[in-house]
Amino acid sequence: MRIRPLPDRIGLDEVGNPEAAEDPLTIGIEQFTLLPAHIELGAVNLVIGSAGTGKSSALRLLAALAPGATHLQGGALWELPEEVDIGTLVVDDADRCTPEQHALLQQAAAAGTRIIASALPSPAVFSRLPWAHTARAQGANLLLSPVHRSEADAFAMSVPLLARPIPGRAVHLRPQGPRVIQLAHLKNSQTQ
Repeated sequence: MRIRPLPDRIGLDEVGNPEAAEDPLTIGIEQFTLLPAHIELGAVNLVIGSAGTGKSSALRLLAALAPGATHLQGGALWELPEEVDIGTLVVDDADRCTPEQHALLQQAAAAGTRIIASALPSPAVFSRLPWAHTARAQGANLLLSPVHRSEADAFAMSVPLLARPIPGRAVHLRPQGPRVIQLAHLKNSQTQ
């Protein structure tokens, strides 16, 4: 058996059906086998990574696979509509949300809204995202291009490290153990 390295970039159309909204979702390819990588989204799902590692692209990918998602930007002004059933909230830079926005996200999570959020790596990520504690046990979290062991401290998990950041390269933090994957990218027509 020949082992091939992960490509630095792969399109979603090369690894699965971008129109399929099934669980588990096909999000890229696995290291070593190059087989499709799947993820089962939980109630709260985190995409953790430093600047330039592909957090926003990963959120766009996951949002495209969760039709009808509502996009929010941490640090921007927004409010959640009252009495509206929001199936999935996608929050970019969630660690930049105001305390009021964190309270709204907590209410949404308690009401059964699925949340997919990105944040910078930090041992205090669950203190900065008080509504995200359930993510720790759900196994649908992605750590993008980890180059320092401390980036996974909040998850109390040892992860493989990369020699350099590669946008879209992720460690899928699963209860069975971490696995390295290359996240698929969406074509421009799919992201608009």
